[in-house]
Amino acid sequence: MTGWLVRAARKAGLPGADDLQVVGGMSVDEAWAKVCVACDTSHEALAEAVARAFGLPVADLDTAVPTATKLVPASTARKHGVYPLRDEDRYLALATANPVDADAEQELAFVSGRIAKFEIASPAAIDEAIESTYAPDAAAESLLARVAERFDELGSVEVDMVVEDELPEEVSEEETAAGPVVRLTNIILHEAVGRGASDIHIQPMAGSGVVRFRTDGVLHNGMQIPLPVLTRIVSRIKILAKLDITDRLRPQDGRTRIFVDGRKYDLRVSTVPTRNAEKAVIRVLDTQGAGTLVETGIVDSEIQRIRAALSNRDGIVVVTGPTGSGKTTTLYGALREIATPDVNIMTVEDPVEYELPGLTQIQVEHKQGMTFASALRAILRQDPDIIFVGEIRDGETADIAAQASLTGHLVLATLHTNDAVGSIRRFIDLGLDAGTIGETLRGALAQRLVRRVCEGCAEEVGNELTPTEQALVERYGRRPKVRAKGCDRCLGSGYLGRLPVTEFMVPTPDLVRLIMDDAPPFELQRQATADGMTTLAGSALSRMETGQTTIEEVDRVIGLGDGGQGTGPADTDDLETAELPPPPERRASVVNTDAAIADAAAIVEQGTSGNGAIAGAEGNGTETPHVLLVDDDGTTRSIARGILEKKLGYEVTESPDGSDAILRLARGESYSLMLLDLDMPRLGGRDVLKSVRQSLATAALPVVVLTGTPDPDSEIELMEMGADDYLRKPIDPPRLQTRVKAALRRAQG
Repeated sequence: MTGWLVRAARKAGLPGADDLQVVGGMSVDEAWAKVCVACDTSHEALAEAVARAFGLPVADLDTAVPTATKLVPASTARKHGVYPLRDEDRYLALATANPVDADAEQELAFVSGRIAKFEIASPAAIDEAIESTYAPDAAAESLLARVAERFDELGSVEVDMVVEDELPEEVSEEETAAGPVVRLTNIILHEAVGRGASDIHIQPMAGSGVVRFRTDGVLHNGMQIPLPVLTRIVSRIKILAKLDITDRLRPQDGRTRIFVDGRKYDLRVSTVPTRNAEKAVIRVLDTQGAGTLVETGIVDSEIQRIRAALSNRDGIVVVTGPTGSGKTTTLYGALREIATPDVNIMTVEDPVEYELPGLTQIQVEHKQGMTFASALRAILRQDPDIIFVGEIRDGETADIAAQASLTGHLVLATLHTNDAVGSIRRFIDLGLDAGTIGETLRGALAQRLVRRVCEGCAEEVGNELTPTEQALVERYGRRPKVRAKGCDRCLGSGYLGRLPVTEFMVPTPDLVRLIMDDAPPFELQRQATADGMTTLAGSALSRMETGQTTIEEVDRVIGLGDGGQGTGPADTDDLETAELPPPPERRASVVNTDAAIADAAAIVEQGTSGNGAIAGAEGNGTETPHVLLVDDDGTTRSIARGILEKKLGYEVTESPDGSDAILRLARGESYSLMLLDLDMPRLGGRDVLKSVRQSLATAALPVVVLTGTPDPDSEIELMEMGADDYLRKPIDPPRLQTRVKAALRRAQG
């Protein structure tokens, strides 16, 4: 039994205390229970006895200040059996049942940046308080509370889940709002749809997690979340996708369907174990998003060539390109155009991304033995006119597709190659002979997607080129018309929507002869161009010259130096520019306002359009913490910067006022922590804090407030508003170091 507890009982004169024996290896909880039974006393009376013996007060857990718990992570509270009561600036009052725990004192100082002051309570009372305050959903509830006001303003944040293979069954309003993890998951899904994201990445990091959205082909950081919350969100996603939530050691794939604002979306879910926790990637498919060829945005001249190939009664038409290049969307557009009542169209896909009326669509199911090849064999017995193969990925599938095309069927398929000519080599690699390819191939379309410049902020290039533009002009021999700038409509990226750039190869007699002769790719490319094919590079540069995209975007997507995906500038004078549909109106992540400085706080969420993550926290081991120092006083900034850079080795960015800080976040700049002055002109610290906490992107960004008032009530108010800690002016260097390091540690959970 713990010796100090026995001595305290004897000192208090508790009946039977003299007969108590010291027993080694007993926990504090067990020792308290043993003493209470042996002395026939209550836990409360024993707490008073221990308090008197050590000259400490008895803790009143009912008067604990909720903001004090922000200074002690749940793991630390449970490990040492302590419960935070009050923040007293330099000190932190905590309830404990073990006042001689030196390890607890040391760790509490480490995580809170304050000296621990103990008050006495029984283990049972402390455990009850801990479980009540640090509930499993508490972290999610806290994060949700920070952004709830913003989403209440936007309205309709509910996402109705349905089961994939059953009739749609809307989840009740009560269930949708039942728990913070459910609600937070729904907000993430709603946010993804609002941004027009194709994928959601829920990714564990060292000590925390991040949610990222792929919009217009580029990943953007959406929000940072504590690791315990991330694991619960991943579990929620796995439940929706009918995955095994108990199996966290193997990759899993599943699917589900959601309704957002009344519109149906299919979700393809993939999870994989990582060193820190499971990562989930969700592909978001708008089931009503498949349009016609014209609606894809392909230029008219190319559409006419594609339609000519589709008019064949037999043969193979392939669409090539890397993942995410729009191949499936283009093929669905083609299927919509040729799906008439007098033809039987059957598809085999993995997965079925869009449901099209009038088609028979078959889902590949490897576990049931339904592969592309086996499905194709079955389809050939179903009297098809047109067959769509989601992907030709092996020799068996390629051979069956070729045989189908030779027996009077038109086969549409996708291939993974860099360009249209590459489809020939790919078929040869899959085992088809040159004669079969020359006889069956009716056309090969290579495709990429470039981002369309935002019409709301696109800037005319004029006579002045930036150094980057000048270098790219010299590379491509073409001059851009516009450059990307960034505004609230495009969430600061300068781009809104995407456009296809294509090259369509038609096997002419001359090209077929070269195929039969096993000519090298460059000869095939030269002949295809001579036969009228516009290259990917030529198509992209034409988009650039007409002001639809930028030269930087052309280089990012086509890149003449990255493996021959382009073929150099081609003559595109005869290329018609299609009348494209207007870009979709993307819902901004916050309520749009005038972007003037006075209203800058309202656009902090736009910062998620850049690749600015909340940078690595203390102890990450891979990144130096980056602090945003916001103070209108230059002397204070200089002192704080010197401490953070020279003493802690952190990276520091200075901001002279709140408006500038908000605009930095709006541009997507990355920070591990914000050190925020309270009283500033233009935009005060309270307004900055409120804006940061209401933004999905920065809700979890640690904020330490610099305050010039010693008023405890004011400091409690700041903590309730969302500050992670505060520091009184004038700055005390050791305390600044301690508080900042502690806040970063707590951010890791």
